[in-house]
Amino acid sequence: MWKQLKNQPEGQIISQQLQSAGWDEAAINGYLKNVVRRSKNFATSKQNVAHYYKETFAIGSPSYLALYRASRLSAREKITLVLHQLEAEIDAYHFMHLLSETYYLDENLPPHARFYAYFRRDVWWAFSTKDGLNNDELGDKVHLFRTYIDRQNISYIRMNFQGATDYEKLLAYSKACHITFDYTTNARYHNRTLEPFDYPRNMKIQLPKRKTCLWGPNDARMSEFIVRISTGAFVSQWDVFRQTNGRYDSHPDHYSVQELGAVANTESFNYGLSYGANFDVLPWNHSHEYLDVLYPINPDIRRKALRYWKSPVALKEEGTYLDIVKKQHDPYLWQKIPKEQRQITYQAYCRYCQKKKIQSGFGKYHSKKGL
Repeated sequence: MWKQLKNQPEGQIISQQLQSAGWDEAAINGYLKNVVRRSKNFATSKQNVAHYYKETFAIGSPSYLALYRASRLSAREKITLVLHQLEAEIDAYHFMHLLSETYYLDENLPPHARFYAYFRRDVWWAFSTKDGLNNDELGDKVHLFRTYIDRQNISYIRMNFQGATDYEKLLAYSKACHITFDYTTNARYHNRTLEPFDYPRNMKIQLPKRKTCLWGPNDARMSEFIVRISTGAFVSQWDVFRQTNGRYDSHPDHYSVQELGAVANTESFNYGLSYGANFDVLPWNHSHEYLDVLYPINPDIRRKALRYWKSPVALKEEGTYLDIVKKQHDPYLWQKIPKEQRQITYQAYCRYCQKKKIQSGFGKYHSKKGL
């Protein structure tokens, strides 16, 4: 039926418009097939071919995903197309702006969106060497694009779920969408401080915990949230950045060192597969290191933040840092510890973990010690 639709005037017009937007023949055919699947009959599909076309401007929407998945463009070409449509531009301070007034990230994209998984897989394929994203301008843009996925993730949780805190809203999302969380990846680089480190203030959550689709691309632990343990609030650079004349102010001197703490400790979408306490990453898979750790140059505003906000040294490296949150209820138990007792309690927790040679989170320690 999609071939018939393609030969109709309605189908021909939309096909030409999609071609002008940069899509190949296979992608256009995929779009038409998607229209037919979502329509009751052929007559309805003729009406819907133009209706669903509006969705193709929302990056990641069902219609856009149909185009993206069906396309036979190379991984690099598809990534380039997405960033071209969004009019991604890096300014003099190495901050990337999305300037398009036509294309935008679909506001209905959840943190586990299938589009993210397919885009992530294309990043793997397009940047498969140990150089990661460090080769060219496209790699720079791909690195910076992850921050806009973070922005969408935070907005989606805050706008669509109820809860007294951001963490409560995140848990509501988990329950509603049946998405499991991973608390086991290290949060040391999200606990940077101005003063000497005393105990962790932030925790890290990645999702989904494991791959959710048997035959699709791997979406395990791609989206990430950093949460203030004591308050349940997200820690995000997007709560700090200000806009001037419709653009984000990227001048580092326009932000105080104090407010740059959220920039230093912010979340970061993962193109690679992180480890944590998981056993689904092969030893020779260095995608997380190449794509998420050894990334290209940071925006000047983050570089300034990292000059002042320093990460603590891990306990296993003769430092003082150890995660206290490894499970969902750990933060609630930590919140019960009076503020004036938290440093000494943390030190006792570290000694306990060293003695037992475990790191199971504050909850287990709490129950063992009967706090």
